[in-house]
Amino acid sequence: MGLKNSNIILADFPVTSDWHFLKALENFSGKHFSVKWIDGTAGVSRMARIVKYFLFPIKTFLKRNSYQNIICWQQFFGIMIAFYCKVFRVKKGPKLSVMTFIYKSKEGAIGKIYKKWVKYSVNSKYVDHIVVYSKHEIELYHKELEIPLDKLFYIPLSIPEAPEMNDDEVLLAENYIFSPGKSNRDFDFLVNALLSESYNVHIACDDYPAVDAPNITVHHNLFNEGMYHYMHNCRCVVIPLKDLNISSGQLVVLQAMQIKKPIIITKSNAITDYVKNDFNALVINNTKSELLKALHSIYNDDKLCARLTNNGFQQYCDRHTENAMGKAMAQIINS
Repeated sequence: MGLKNSNIILADFPVTSDWHFLKALENFSGKHFSVKWIDGTAGVSRMARIVKYFLFPIKTFLKRNSYQNIICWQQFFGIMIAFYCKVFRVKKGPKLSVMTFIYKSKEGAIGKIYKKWVKYSVNSKYVDHIVVYSKHEIELYHKELEIPLDKLFYIPLSIPEAPEMNDDEVLLAENYIFSPGKSNRDFDFLVNALLSESYNVHIACDDYPAVDAPNITVHHNLFNEGMYHYMHNCRCVVIPLKDLNISSGQLVVLQAMQIKKPIIITKSNAITDYVKNDFNALVINNTKSELLKALHSIYNDDKLCARLTNNGFQQYCDRHTENAMGKAMAQIINS
């Protein structure tokens, strides 16, 4: 295969040769893709990730005319390539697809600069596809960032297969609530609501402060297999969200569905494509009374839990595997 016929994926996590998304993408698109990645997972410091976001795409930008398709799994790789193309006014080259696109407005002068930079970069001939993980975001980003509708595509989020997990008798005895995540989480609500209650709570977030309460434990270094271990041994997963428009929470939703854990989640626009109240999750407003009511149901109604988890697992199998996502992405780049 000649260099001019090559295609590439840029990722921010370790990629192995058995990546199901890649195999499905190649199978359904009829194209071969190479993969280049750097480690930008949660265990890497924020500053190190930011530096990588700026520097890693440069080589691909310089070699852009060697490719037919550039797919950026990390959105900032694609935004930076589009930015470089626009600044240097280069000739339109390969199709550029920006995946995992999430825009969160920032306050003050920095927020204004950030918004202008994103708009400047993505609203150009150099960006062909922008992938979002909720249908709501298509209209949101069209209005807020003036991105043309024909560039915005919805694909249901997918996740890899879960690692092997074992029962932990010590953790199981706690019968605890597990609440992992970082982006757009309202842990203050969760803590304040359950501080004086009898429920045990484990929060996994690297920058949320420790809580001085015997029933609430905050983990600052719980990622990947460790996170799954705590999720596997919990009673239920609670996902408290703050901004009701920002795309967040879907990853933890799918991980919980994948291993059949009951879910309680804040009602928001970003999760309507993933959960339905009383079908595969309990969807609440962030009030103490609604949270306590949902927890009472989870802890006391085994039939409800079985219905929620069985429906969630079936949805994961039907829509949220890496194979399904690879097929959807192939349809986009071939359109």
